[in-house]
Amino acid sequence: MDDFEINPFRLRYIKEIYEKLSHGYHFCIDDNKDEYSGIYSELVNNLLYYKTLFETLGYTLSDGSAGIYFFESAKAGSTTTKQTRELTLFLTILYDHLADEGKDPITAILEIRFEIKDLPHLTKDQYKRLMVNVGVEDSKDLNRIIKRFQKYGFLTIEEDTILFKQSVSRFTKMFAEYSEPEKGESPSDEY
Repeated sequence: MDDFEINPFRLRYIKEIYEKLSHGYHFCIDDNKDEYSGIYSELVNNLLYYKTLFETLGYTLSDGSAGIYFFESAKAGSTTTKQTRELTLFLTILYDHLADEGKDPITAILEIRFEIKDLPHLTKDQYKRLMVNVGVEDSKDLNRIIKRFQKYGFLTIEEDTILFKQSVSRFTKMFAEYSEPEKGESPSDEY
């Protein structure tokens, strides 16, 4: 590994990759189908180069083990921002809503094209109260959150519908972990 050198001529999209990642974007396999296809391919095919380069600049590029590439947080115990709470609550509500409909939420989030006007966040009282608690009171606020998901590479917007990308599995994986009982515990082992 001592002979490893970064060849900047191999990295055609270095500026674009850095700009997207440094603003919180999450590249995933779905990006190989859209305007980022060349960028995504370059990142995956030169991952060691990029990991080394960004490490020298003080960034940690995720290992891509789940097919998702992003800059990891510098602090493991970093505080939760308002944006993170909004994004997490948005997905938690969607997860809960899909489960209530008898669907497997993890699969459904990735397979269903959601009409923005039909999202349960502001149409069901129980969810609306939660959204108001984080400052989301109307469709304008909800659209701001949806645009943020798009900005960070978690979904695409087409007309008035949204389709989540594989990168959203960073959230859904967490939901799955928390929704499954601990080993040796049955769901009825409640206090």
